[in-house]
Amino acid sequence: MKIATYHKLRGDEVVYVMGKNRALEQQAWDQIYITSVFTYDLKTIVDTIKFYRGNFANIDKINVGGIAATLMAERLEAETGVSPHRGLLDTEDDFLKSIAQSDPELSYLQECGASIDNLPPDYSIFDGSKTPYAKILDNAFFFYTTKGCPNKCKFCAVRTLEPTYKSYLPITPRIEYLRSRWGDRAGLLLLDNNIAASDDFFRIIDEIKDCGFGAGEKVKFISNGKVIYKQRHVDFNQGVDLRFMDRKKMEKMAEIAIKPLRLAFDNISLASEYDEKMRLAIDCGITNLSNYMLYNFKDSPIDLYKRFQVNLQILKDHPQSKIFSFPMRYSPIDKTDRAHVGEHWTKREIRAVQLIINATHGIVSHKLPFFERAFGHTPECFQRVLLYPFHYLINRNICEYNNLLIQQWEHDYSQLTENERTEFKELIKDGFLKDMPSTNNMKIRLLLEHYEDEYADIREESTFLGGSF
Repeated sequence: MKIATYHKLRGDEVVYVMGKNRALEQQAWDQIYITSVFTYDLKTIVDTIKFYRGNFANIDKINVGGIAATLMAERLEAETGVSPHRGLLDTEDDFLKSIAQSDPELSYLQECGASIDNLPPDYSIFDGSKTPYAKILDNAFFFYTTKGCPNKCKFCAVRTLEPTYKSYLPITPRIEYLRSRWGDRAGLLLLDNNIAASDDFFRIIDEIKDCGFGAGEKVKFISNGKVIYKQRHVDFNQGVDLRFMDRKKMEKMAEIAIKPLRLAFDNISLASEYDEKMRLAIDCGITNLSNYMLYNFKDSPIDLYKRFQVNLQILKDHPQSKIFSFPMRYSPIDKTDRAHVGEHWTKREIRAVQLIINATHGIVSHKLPFFERAFGHTPECFQRVLLYPFHYLINRNICEYNNLLIQQWEHDYSQLTENERTEFKELIKDGFLKDMPSTNNMKIRLLLEHYEDEYADIREESTFLGGSF
């Protein structure tokens, strides 16, 4: 979107497309830009590059950038012949320098750098396209108010993608620029990787307020001749680093229409501090809360469950609040698939977590009856749930209420000794059982009968898939 703004400032025509488009591939273009997202999508990225290079007229016109292109530049070049752009488009541009001096709307570039990365995004390129991001585009402006992160967490790619931490980027002129062209938006979606670490935190929050996104504010729209008011909302979508938050910052955050406040809870060692900061947020009037929970890294299933329990206790003490968790499965940033299994996890356990949260589209609701049914009412129960046959997990109502297969599984599992349970877990740890593993233990063989046809017997009529237990 920023590249589109740049080229339109130069008087160029810009066309946006998702994936492969045979009609456009046949045309000769001055430039083709292909972005990349996750490294595990590398095969799709490579195929797309080769597709557009198939037209000889475009073979030297292709520019590739983005996350995967930065993290796996050598491999991408070896497979496609295209040398990717690494990192941000943050090099100052002579054309943009002249624009910054002559165009009052873009004069802010003189302060933060006359680069493509600092341009306002162009929303109009999506007009008429079937982008899956339409809802976000229609309801929110999205920006950065900072770039990078001072932390250098081993699981995170930000240290490579945005290596220099910039503590302030102006949003007021960019919002004014967009409002003058495409109207207002109710929301402000901010993609900062660590807003809380900024020395300009208070300045940024004040600027958000001054742009009309203060707590309780609404925006007026005219739809079919009727006046409609929408509630403002601000979302630091990448999460807020709780370690940098204190009472003054939390009180300041409460001055804007924050919904939700997302705090990262990636390690059980942060439990005490996380609990303190969540309660501080509630005390400051922020009651719509969320969190990201990294799993499959250095943690264990028990660690993940205990983090869920922290939220359950906070909600018990503050029932007027809402807390939603988003478990985020760790995948190494130098891998091109999602096959990684953490040292304290098994492939089956990882898949089981994914199937459970599929009912709520990736969200963990902490409404107690729903949570305990989905994940179990104790850590030990959670460990058993992760061992259920996959079709039992997905068809929870059928297998628990109609044919009582889950109760039978629980009974058969309870008959095993600790050593037998260890053997059983080893037999099923690799996920779907297409073929029954061999064992001489009759009790284990009885339990394994529950896994027959597991791969094929995932029934779409499940009410679990609809979000109901």
